[in-house]
Formats: sequence, structure tokens, C-alpha cells
Amino acid sequence: MSLVNTLILKNGLKTKRYFTSVEEKDYEAIRLEEIRQVSFVKKPKNVNDEMTIIHGVKVHRISAQGNPTDKIIMYIHGGGFVTGSPESRTMFTYYLADKMGYNVVAVDYRLAPEHPFPAGVNDCIDVYEGLLSEYAANNIIIIGESAGANLTLVTLLKIKERGLEFPRASFAFSPCVQYDKVLESYEKTRIPKAWSQIFLMK
Repeated sequence: MSLVNTLILKNGLKTKRYFTSVEEKDYEAIRLEEIRQVSFVKKPKNVNDEMTIIHGVKVHRISAQGNPTDKIIMYIHGGGFVTGSPESRTMFTYYLADKMGYNVVAVDYRLAPEHPFPAGVNDCIDVYEGLLSEYAANNIIIIGESAGANLTLVTLLKIKERGLEFPRASFAFSPCVQYDKVLESYEKTRIPKAWSQIFLMK
């Protein structure tokens, strides 16, 4: 584990809280606040953001003039499986369409706790199957961050399970994949003494 990850883990373990009740947080309010916080993001003039349905799942189709129409990025947002939305990640998706030159389908998968596992997983694989009816698998890339990165990896497993064609590539940014206390790094940190004296002031 890198030094940065070790420091983050050490601090995270100090403040770790446990989920005890679906009534503990107002997730709807949190989601709305996330969207409000990025309200400053302006949609580029040449970018179109259209909400539509693919295989029964809400998605945002984000496109820009001049982008290839035979290629697509399937984007899966993060948010710990309980928050996040395509609307709160427009800074990233608009950049992909406007600056990177590729159209995007941002999946608005169902969130917990209102929609328990595997609702979100099912939505992601359903959208991918829908995209296969529009695009060649070799022209699809799946991208996800945090919880969305986890769903990216799970979607790949579902693709294998269903015998579908794999996408050209996939990117999992900071995936959360360790949920069981089976790895030593879950509870312990290994910081070299010299480094701990410098960075932790001990």
C-alpha cells in the first residue's frame, strides 16, 4: 500500500462510522444538495444532455457536435451506492463529450436503501445490453468511479456470466471492492517509522 493510501486509511479508521438504520440519513436531501453544489457547472454550447430510457433504465445521453456517433462511453457514477447521480457528475461527463470528443451514456441506476442490491447491478448490465443493440462491443468503453468503479467491475462479471461481448476497454477509478475484514490492511497500517515521524509528527 502506498504511503498516501496508508495515511488516508489511518485517518479513516479513526473516524469510521457504522450504518445502523435506513432512517439515519436523509439520502434524498443529500442527493439534492450534491446537485446544488455543482450548479455552477455550465453545459458547453455544443453539448446536448438528454434524459432517456435504455432497457427500462434512466440514462443521460450526453453528446457533442462532431463526436463519432458509432462510439460511446458508458459512465457509472459513484456515491457509495446511496448517493450520486448523472446530474451531480456533469463536470466530468461534459468534459468527456466536449474536450475528449466522445459521447457518453451516464447511467442513473437505482440507489440504496430504497432499492437494495442487486438493483443497481441489474440496471448497469441492462444498459450495457441495450447499448449492444446500438453499438459494436468494440466501440463501447465502460468508466466508473468509486461505487461506480465497483459496478464497472461487477458489470464485467455479469457480461461474462451472460455470455455477452466484452467492451473495448473499461476503467475503474478508485473502486471500493474490500467489504470483508479479511485483509490485514482493513484494520492495520504499516507506516515506516521514519515516515511516520515526518508525516504524523510522532
